[in-house]
Amino acid sequence: MNCSSKLFCFTFPIIILMPLLFTPNIAQSDSCTERAEYCWNCISKDGNLIHASTIYKQNLHSLLTSFVLETNNNYGFYNSSWGQNPDKVNAIALCRGDVVPNECRDCINEASKRLLMNCPNGKEAIIWGERCLVRYSNSSIFYMMKEAPFKLVPSPNPSKAGAERYKKTLDPLLESLLRKASWGDSRRKFAYGNTKVPDAEDIYALVQCTPDLSQKDCSDCLVNSTLQIPGCCAGKSGGRVLKPSCTLRYEYGAFYNVPPPDDSCTERAEYCWNCISEHGNLTYASTIYKQNLHSLLTSFVSETNNNYGFYNSSWGQNPDKVNAIALCRGDIVPNECRDCINEASKRILMNCPNRKEAIIWGERCLVRYSNSAIFYMKKEAPFKLVPSPNPSKAGAERYKKTLDPLLESLIRKASSGDSRRKFAYGNTKVPDAEDIYALVQCTPDLSQQGCSDCLVNSTLEIPGCCAGKVEEEFLNPAVLSGMSMVLSTMCPNTVVYHHQMVRKIGIA
Repeated sequence: MNCSSKLFCFTFPIIILMPLLFTPNIAQSDSCTERAEYCWNCISKDGNLIHASTIYKQNLHSLLTSFVLETNNNYGFYNSSWGQNPDKVNAIALCRGDVVPNECRDCINEASKRLLMNCPNGKEAIIWGERCLVRYSNSSIFYMMKEAPFKLVPSPNPSKAGAERYKKTLDPLLESLLRKASWGDSRRKFAYGNTKVPDAEDIYALVQCTPDLSQKDCSDCLVNSTLQIPGCCAGKSGGRVLKPSCTLRYEYGAFYNVPPPDDSCTERAEYCWNCISEHGNLTYASTIYKQNLHSLLTSFVSETNNNYGFYNSSWGQNPDKVNAIALCRGDIVPNECRDCINEASKRILMNCPNRKEAIIWGERCLVRYSNSAIFYMKKEAPFKLVPSPNPSKAGAERYKKTLDPLLESLIRKASSGDSRRKFAYGNTKVPDAEDIYALVQCTPDLSQQGCSDCLVNSTLEIPGCCAGKVEEEFLNPAVLSGMSMVLSTMCPNTVVYHHQMVRKIGIA
């Protein structure tokens, strides 16, 4: 790691916080530790610090202590208030999305002590640690995007790739991550990933918002952060943009904890699956839930009068009620559809045993189940990006110019489908190169707008995933899309694939 060392947090007794409330201020009001493990700002109004009363300090101590003592919080976001005006304190603590609960509380404890030591007597302050941030104020701070004060922390090391080449690789990665993070829920808005810089090292990046923000506010905060990178960190191997409402970081080399995979694909991506966790915590199924799940999935396969390939139903009573959806690709005949659902169901139960929520995408169908409501709702996470291993024979720009109009046309057609099928396919010619064949599909319980939005968002993932590839697939719970160079014959009811192709074009 080039920008800063990994942070080691130690557990201290909570009572250590109290003496720090009365420590004289000898530190700078805006600074970082030597290697930027912590950066802080003692926020002032018009250049003047607002001094806290003794009661305010006591309220602040009680509030920060309550965060560390809240052991049933497993998602790492705390926002609460303590006391009455004029001594009421509002505070937020947020741990990086990959940090486990015990380490999260240790980081909040350490960050709180450092903040109170460096900003004693003030009514408003913020500290960013490598694994958490802590912020407090006498003013309202919840559900509001705040971009100031901020810190820009460039890596001291130059990039081994040229600045322009580095930027062209970094930008699509950050665009993809900020879309994913901003669509998070009220407990976590967080995304990470990595990409390869040609002839150089991999870039690893992480973005996060305080999850009380709206999707738009989170997106705006992160977009504005990316715009600050050139002035801060151009030509550097990494950097951090630290704000009260969002943080962004990228480096050569991994600096975050990659959790054990709950999602995977078969070798040639005939099946991809995700054993969905709720805010990072897996929910385990009871014996009754498993029985209900088996009965529900079996009922789909037994429903021989269904000729349109979409199934959505529930089984059982709360807390063991199961909701499930199965969807076959729009060109698949009924018998093959039921065979696919049967096989996909067996695979998801084998790969995600004991789970209350999971999804599997097969080449010809998807199966999804949950203990939460899933019908008539657009859902874009979790998702899978599946690029082809083969490069396009056309240049990336020429390929894109041909592909984009085809996808736009198919999206309009699919989203205008009815409550039984939202599906479209087509092909077009790349000048002096191969034909492109494409397929898009939504679960037909979505509205026209929901389907269109989901597919449009899928196309936005393509540059960061699959630029220059002859085949790519974007898979999420509500929308299925795929495209590839294929030797095939197409007619209204079937798609015949050449046996030599690397992977079939559609996921449904």
